Amino acid sequence: MTTEKLPQCRVVIPMKDLMDSKTRLQMLLPDVLCSGLVLMMLERVVSAVVRADVCQCLVVGGDSAVRRIATSAGAEWTHDPAENLNDTVRLAMKDAYDDGMDAALYLPGDIPLLTPDDVIEILFVGRALTRPVGVPAATGGGTNALLIPAGLEMDIELGPRSYARHRAAAKRAGTTIRTLNLPTVATDVDEYTHYQRLKWGLPNFAPLLLDWMEWLHYFRRFAPPPLPARGETDDSQSDAVERR
Repeated sequence: MTTEKLPQCRVVIPMKDLMDSKTRLQMLLPDVLCSGLVLMMLERVVSAVVRADVCQCLVVGGDSAVRRIATSAGAEWTHDPAENLNDTVRLAMKDAYDDGMDAALYLPGDIPLLTPDDVIEILFVGRALTRPVGVPAATGGGTNALLIPAGLEMDIELGPRSYARHRAAAKRAGTTIRTLNLPTVATDVDEYTHYQRLKWGLPNFAPLLLDWMEWLHYFRRFAPPPLPARGETDDSQSDAVERR
């Protein structure tokens, strides 16, 4: 009797050092607030992937605080050898395929409303990880999720208006991207208006962010403390999106 091997996927989450993250927000908000926000969002993304329990999770790059959050939340962490975002994701996906993964899924670290069900749906729609799946950003035409099966010659071209480029890349590769309408994935935080929507839409936002700012303070000065509590359920995340 033989046991059929289940398809395997690795989620790739690229990150920067805190001082280099969310530079547009840093022009309008205090540095410690921006850093706390980055860590809070990363922990929520990693936790959603880990709790989905259907794929590996790898955070690529970032400083010691990013590494601590990634590993404490259940992900693997690795140094980023690349010099730009696209090369970071390309190399991480290639490593995933070389390690025997049937597909790799790019997710950004700034989609804090992501749920385990979102991750499961993306993989399910990928038809046993054999076809590309994507979720465009709610604004700016960017790409907030991209599943690419192993063996598909499709390039990564992240950045503003990248989703149209990815659709064209899939077409050149002889296939099409299955586009999903997932508001909790499409909602990222790059601009001040995005921050304001999250501030008013996410339950307990202020105390959660304050906890993360305090965590970072102690992490930088004393022994690393336990991670702050997440503070609400996945249902409240979906409700927050619907209220907007």
